[in-house]
Amino acid sequence: FFSLALQMARIAVWFFFFVNFLTALVHASMSEGVVSTLTDDNILQEMSGSTDIWLMHFHVDWSFACKRLEKDWELLAKNLRDTVRVVVVAAEQSQHTVQRFRVNTFPTIKVVRMGLVYSYNGPLIYEEIYAFAHGGYMSMEGQQLQAPLAPPPVFAKEDREEL
Repeated sequence: FFSLALQMARIAVWFFFFVNFLTALVHASMSEGVVSTLTDDNILQEMSGSTDIWLMHFHVDWSFACKRLEKDWELLAKNLRDTVRVVVVAAEQSQHTVQRFRVNTFPTIKVVRMGLVYSYNGPLIYEEIYAFAHGGYMSMEGQQLQAPLAPPPVFAKEDREEL
């Protein structure tokens, strides 16, 4: 009887630790900001009709400056989570999105709000980017978001001419 009681006490202790661990994990994930990734495949679904403010980082893996921004970007997502959606666009996998937003250099940071795009031209410093995303963009003139590129036409075999 004593060994059964000891075994049940061990199970109760493990259960207590497990529940506390899960609670802490859920709380941490809810309190932290999440950096979302936008691609050519999901950008229209995510942003169409959105009234949110979007802070976008156009990122390439080979850029030292882009890599240096990663920790600041996570911190921005955490600190702006109630007001701004913080996202990364993997430029090498999202060529249509890069063209649509007229991105030529990396890293490029933009704010999008209500179909207008505001380009950040300041230093790559957390405090400056935070101020820009938290309303600093409003002193600038936004550019109208370029319409999505049409997909290339698909021709049936019978529509092709032989050369």
